[in-house]
Amino acid sequence: MSRRAGWLALRWIAAMVFLFASGCTAAHRRNSAWHAAEPGAVPRRTVESPAPSDAGEVPPAAGAPALRGATATVEPLAAARARGDATLEDCFRAAVQRNERIGRAEEDYRQAVLLKTTALGTVLPRVTLENNYNLQNKVTLPNPAGVAFSFEEKKNQLLLHLQQPIFAGFRDANFFGFARNSIDAFRNGLEDSRRLLYASVAQVFYSALQIEGAVKTLQDSVEVERERFREIQARHEAGLARKTEVLLVESQLASDESRLTRAGNDFKVARDQLSFLMATPLDLPLRDDVTVPESPSGAPPEAPTTAGLDDLIREARENRSDLRQREKAVEAARYQVSLARGEYYPTVDLDAEAILERQHYSDFSQETDWTAQINFSFPLFDGGRIRANVATARSNWFVASRDWPNRSRASAFQRRAS
Repeated sequence: MSRRAGWLALRWIAAMVFLFASGCTAAHRRNSAWHAAEPGAVPRRTVESPAPSDAGEVPPAAGAPALRGATATVEPLAAARARGDATLEDCFRAAVQRNERIGRAEEDYRQAVLLKTTALGTVLPRVTLENNYNLQNKVTLPNPAGVAFSFEEKKNQLLLHLQQPIFAGFRDANFFGFARNSIDAFRNGLEDSRRLLYASVAQVFYSALQIEGAVKTLQDSVEVERERFREIQARHEAGLARKTEVLLVESQLASDESRLTRAGNDFKVARDQLSFLMATPLDLPLRDDVTVPESPSGAPPEAPTTAGLDDLIREARENRSDLRQREKAVEAARYQVSLARGEYYPTVDLDAEAILERQHYSDFSQETDWTAQINFSFPLFDGGRIRANVATARSNWFVASRDWPNRSRASAFQRRAS
């Protein structure tokens, strides 16, 4: 190959490497921005209310604050310790940061986002720099003219190899559809995990507050009962009270002390449950900072009509994250069936090589600068593998299709019950 052609090939390689590096840098920055913008991503701290976007942001669950950005080294209850008490928002922030279920849902979502990159890689060209060194035994062939031909046993070539898929049985389009619906499904799954975690934290948080109030009430009652018991004992010693009155007050005091002990144990259990959900010890007093707006008229709300109930059921089916997750899972499973069926189709791809250097090749091969070929492949027999893959994908689609109506009916039942 000529020196000029070699330099041109090297310049083309440099341009391709530069474009590839630029694309990788842009993709890395974009993915970093996506992950940093995810509510619930680790690390995170700032509380705000984001709106969903195409960059993979997850809208917060109803009633749950959205968490973004921060430093993982910051203690989750640092702000609460500086303030001296822990609110529901503080507990939920710590739970989102360290809860294993949220972390697993986040990783599932990140893996789904990477599926889109994998799908893109199936349609883009693949360029590799290859060096082939061939070593074989020296072969000498006799010549009728009496001169023997000897073939060199060592050969080396440096080439640039390009592979470009042209047609793959529509598997690339189905792969994109599968990746897109998987991303939506796991995004809704992450939102649903946060919603369920918020409900669990709120339930235990207010249960602890309720039990704490009961403990304080019982402590006051026990103090009053003890003072009354001392008073009735003094009256009994002075002959102003009967023994039965003393026994009655003593029995009431023992009953209140027993209730106080039981309430104290329940309070410790509630705080331990809250610490379990937060995955961090909780040694701060709890404070309720949620303001519930009062009804303007002060009258109790009217019972919903049948039409209003139907609207609520329709709204739940459209907005509940668990239903949206299963709906997208059904779509992803449907694309998987088409993806598996695409293996029945033929495949066409381009295979090209730019030869940069060759040593110890024939004169014809030495003067060859590039080669290209179109490959056509049609599956005739593979032992039933494709059929098994299609059957498995259909089975997964059937399971996902049956799960969504079941969850939808459960959602409607919960709406009617509430």
